[in-house]
Amino acid sequence: ALILIKKAQELNPTAPYSYILLAGVYEGLGKIDQAIDEYEELIELNPRLETTHMALATLLEAKGDKKKAREHYMKALELNPEFAPAANNLAWMMAEEKGGDLGEAMRLALLAKEQYPENPYFADTLGWIHYKRQSYGLALTQFVQASTDLPDNPTVQYHLALTFKANNRDDEAREILNAILSTGMEFP
Repeated sequence: ALILIKKAQELNPTAPYSYILLAGVYEGLGKIDQAIDEYEELIELNPRLETTHMALATLLEAKGDKKKAREHYMKALELNPEFAPAANNLAWMMAEEKGGDLGEAMRLALLAKEQYPENPYFADTLGWIHYKRQSYGLALTQFVQASTDLPDNPTVQYHLALTFKANNRDDEAREILNAILSTGMEFP
């Protein structure tokens, strides 16, 4: 696949799809640096593709380069202010930063949630921001939605347990935590 995609890229070096395909193959092979290189090359050719900035930001964030990831999420939103995935991921990053702007994180999370109200990941992000703002009742609503759709996701279940605890529902929190621990999944 790599050979064929590179050949297509040589034949038409300005076509974005060959870069995207190549980056996807590299990512699938665990060659994250090469995938990042492909997205960066594509951005040099066409800096106005918000989806490329989004894909690059996601890989950079996974590698731990939060500063560059943030820049690319912001660029994606600059290109398309309604781009829900970038808004959600940037909101999450802001909520996780020490001294992060929870007001701006809330605005971004609401933007994403309004566009995709049934998305459990967006519900989890919004819930986490409510939790950090100590709005535990609002957080609970979001985490119940997220945990219903993602019952095997330990992070979402943990967020729900924390919120039950914050709402003085200790037995329910303990039940969820025990369920997470009983799965044997690695969960820090």
